[in-house]
Amino acid sequence: IKEQHCLFRSCTNQNGEVIVTLEPFEEAETYINGKEVTEPFVLKSGNRIVMGKNHVFRFNHPEQARLERERNNTSVETQLEPMDWNFAQKELLEKQGIDIKLEMEKRLQDLEYQYKREKEEADLLLEQQRLYADSDSGDDSDKRSCEESWKLISSLREKLPANRVQTIVKKCGLPSSGKRP
Repeated sequence: IKEQHCLFRSCTNQNGEVIVTLEPFEEAETYINGKEVTEPFVLKSGNRIVMGKNHVFRFNHPEQARLERERNNTSVETQLEPMDWNFAQKELLEKQGIDIKLEMEKRLQDLEYQYKREKEEADLLLEQQRLYADSDSGDDSDKRSCEESWKLISSLREKLPANRVQTIVKKCGLPSSGKRP
């Protein structure tokens, strides 16, 4: 929010009604009911005003609210969903075409993919440590270690891009070339 973000003007029309107008300043992000406003806007009771991204206000015009209650014989406050900060943020995102549920699902999928990739790397490192530990246990261990290394690298080649496999192979000290033993 800017230090001088917008101006509220109040004037009385020929019928004696008080009209309040919001005038946003240049380059001051201002939204009314989720829509960006760049020109003067006549406010009605119940309008949601967002300045910047996080400063949310609800405009209450006492005279309009009284007339509305008399017309409907109900309170303006009785609604299915409360018009609070969460409502205003959701409204703002919807008007800008942002589906918060879809965004959260995409983030979750990205995190799951990252977790899977990191787990595979950790499993590979663990397997490499096991192979080094086994290599000290006997004469046939070198042949068995090479065979297991080859199987491990082959399975990685099926799941990961070639440059990623090369990085893992170098990092773990696995044999990177040659034929299957």
